[in-house]
Amino acid sequence: AWTDYNNLDDLEVEAEKYLLFDRFKMNLENDEGVHDHMAEVPAKSSTSGIKKPLRLLFARTLEYFYHLSLERMCLSFGCKKGTAEWKKVVNEVMWILTVPAIWGDRAKQFMIDAASDAGMANGPSPDNITIALEPECASLACQEMLPKPAKQSASKVQRYMVVDCGGGTVDITVHDLDGHAKTISEVHKPTGGAWGGTYVDDAVKKLIERVIGEDVARQLADADWLETIRDGVENAKRSFNNDGSPVAITLSQVFMDAVGDAAGVGWKELCSRVEGVSYRKRGALLVSDSLFSACFEEVLERLTAHVQDLLRKIDHVECLLVVGGFADSPVLRQHMMDTFTTPRRRVAIPTSAGLAILKGALKYGQHPKTSIVARISKYTYGMEEAPAFVPGEHPESRKVVYDGKARCEGVFKKFVTAGSVVRVNTTVETIIHLASKSQGGAQVIIYRSKEENPQFIDNAEKLGLLRVPLPEASKDRRSFTLQMDVSGSTIHFQAICTDQSAPIDLKVNFQ
Repeated sequence: AWTDYNNLDDLEVEAEKYLLFDRFKMNLENDEGVHDHMAEVPAKSSTSGIKKPLRLLFARTLEYFYHLSLERMCLSFGCKKGTAEWKKVVNEVMWILTVPAIWGDRAKQFMIDAASDAGMANGPSPDNITIALEPECASLACQEMLPKPAKQSASKVQRYMVVDCGGGTVDITVHDLDGHAKTISEVHKPTGGAWGGTYVDDAVKKLIERVIGEDVARQLADADWLETIRDGVENAKRSFNNDGSPVAITLSQVFMDAVGDAAGVGWKELCSRVEGVSYRKRGALLVSDSLFSACFEEVLERLTAHVQDLLRKIDHVECLLVVGGFADSPVLRQHMMDTFTTPRRRVAIPTSAGLAILKGALKYGQHPKTSIVARISKYTYGMEEAPAFVPGEHPESRKVVYDGKARCEGVFKKFVTAGSVVRVNTTVETIIHLASKSQGGAQVIIYRSKEENPQFIDNAEKLGLLRVPLPEASKDRRSFTLQMDVSGSTIHFQAICTDQSAPIDLKVNFQ
């Protein structure tokens, strides 16, 4: 996108016609902030502050890949768009959306909604769109790389840590592989942070700013000039192996000319201001090993500290499986090997680490309900209830009277505990009592907390609202069963009425 944008014939004239958006995926990293589906993101290319809805950006991106994928599939099957055969192909496709495991419930539903906007959904409650967690996909793709159990070992269970190093985030989880059943269980909830490869890019940008000077960098601030040399920076990251040799960063002609005009001096003179940087012909900076290596330091320090902390907490980790696009960097690969390899633990990194998640997503899509047999709940989930008031146990400030009975309002009724093991396809049920027999619907607010035992909803976050459309009232119905499943990659709710045979699928309206 950056290349196409920079190649426009008249960039100044076309800047408002063609809008450029970058790194907007990072807006979903903070799940607590994903409240408004119409939240807007400013265009990188706009000088007049033009913004577009975040959901629209995701939908248009997915729509592009949706149509591209269909075109490729039609070519493979030899069918034309619009024909009966083409419609059959479209109806049979299961779309797998991979997301970081550290993303929360809102962000995952956001992706499903955006995919629906893109035309992928087969209905209002689509069953042809599946969320897959990226470390789980990597785990499925790279099982053959795990060390073989010792012959004398009675246990066939292998424990390993998946370290998914992407562009924006690093996503880490720990799995057990049962060699007999060929199943995977999560043994530690996903963790991680914003320590991906793009933060090395930011460090390189700061280095180049030292070369061109603060005044020139300030003049070019609105141009987001790093993007004009992104390919050069990316190639330098992937080729740099920290062996003492300098690395070349290729500069774009657009950037070179802009700096030359703003600085009023040549590139050789600019480079002479920073020890370890020199200019060579054909538009490239030659950066010393030590200077370029320093661009990786902060990211590697944070990643190392986090992994070491997890290894202190979790016993018997036999292998670190390192994947993701950033894991194609020789510096990261060697650092992980040198830092975490021990006589009892190895580090495994596939040759094309960036493709591991894609390959694993295909395996996950074939068996989404049996590939991963257990996960760790990230949160304690529950709802509000008002049990009978117990003097001495409940605070007087929460005492209310309903129908002549003293009750305690705002009590957190727990469904699932944070940190607990949840087996796949297991559900939790609770009975919801109705105010009257003729009630045609109900609303249930779902809460979540990072605490294991929140006593009141004040200690929890309001996650979303369930609207339960009850069927035609029955004279005997005074309640219904709410069923919750948090064992999958996304949470799922159903309502079950005793006088109805089919359960009612419910969608959380996240708040």
